[in-house]
Amino acid sequence: MENNITRDDLEGQIDAILHPEPDEDGALYLEYPCRRLREEYSLDFSYMNTSIYEGCSIHKYSRLSPPDAIDVHTITSNHDVPTSLFYSALSILGDSIIKYYEPQEYPPQLHFYPPVILTAWSGFESFVRYKSELLVATVPTISLDVRRYLQEVSPTINSNGSITETSRYYPVLDRYVVLLKYGYNYCVDKSLDFWHRLTKANKLRNHYTHLPIQEPRDLNTRDVLEFIESVFLGIIVPSSHLQRTLLLEIFRFYNMWNSLRELAKPISEQPFLKGWDMRDSYTFHCNFEGIDDDRFPGADDLERIKRFHKKYHTDQTNKEQA
Repeated sequence: MENNITRDDLEGQIDAILHPEPDEDGALYLEYPCRRLREEYSLDFSYMNTSIYEGCSIHKYSRLSPPDAIDVHTITSNHDVPTSLFYSALSILGDSIIKYYEPQEYPPQLHFYPPVILTAWSGFESFVRYKSELLVATVPTISLDVRRYLQEVSPTINSNGSITETSRYYPVLDRYVVLLKYGYNYCVDKSLDFWHRLTKANKLRNHYTHLPIQEPRDLNTRDVLEFIESVFLGIIVPSSHLQRTLLLEIFRFYNMWNSLRELAKPISEQPFLKGWDMRDSYTFHCNFEGIDDDRFPGADDLERIKRFHKKYHTDQTNKEQA
């Protein structure tokens, strides 16, 4: 980012990125892959070089829904959830760029970056769910086993002999592989870089949803930017290979990300107490029943605290002499 840019200019640039001006008819310009995707990743988007763009009413991939397709109506009602979540993640990223325009005296606490990670991954998960439900609703040849897998259900035989379906968790990347295989006849080559990046992004997301409490870590600008790009590439690369766009608006979001990337300053967010010197005693909130009072005396128990400090310093002295 240019050093001489003012905060007002920065806010204006980010607003223009996130809220692009519509054309004279009030519509946004058609999405098209930015140069980075073609030059950096050698992806082919020749299928987009046509006046009949995907999403328009006369495109070959546009279908007419009959009035009685209730399941499709419900799915369509959630059509914009993935894109709304992706947009929200980019908006939070834009807010972080503005916040960190001024140099920070201390490493900031976790604030913007974990929400960017979690929201962007939620966009990806909802994309897989949306496409999976749409596949099941529109392709009658999908087998029962594949349907159950994509919808995360498992059959259960009750004592009276009836069969019901209960929820069962399957990893989202596994479901994505199945979706691509049975929805597009596309077999994911897991040796490709885009898949390695998507797997790495999933691990970073899992850090904040299944927190390894013994592993405090910081989260820097590069981590977040790479995460968002990896998620977007997880949709864009198969789109290039298949010569059809798996999620409309994905190229617009990638272009937004690319513009925000050029404005972002390097910064790290971290847990507030990460790096603090904890070699001496300190108080912490802990309200269980049955706590070991001798090892963890209450802050209001002065006599026990005195014994605690005396024992601690005696142990330290013995260690040093040994």
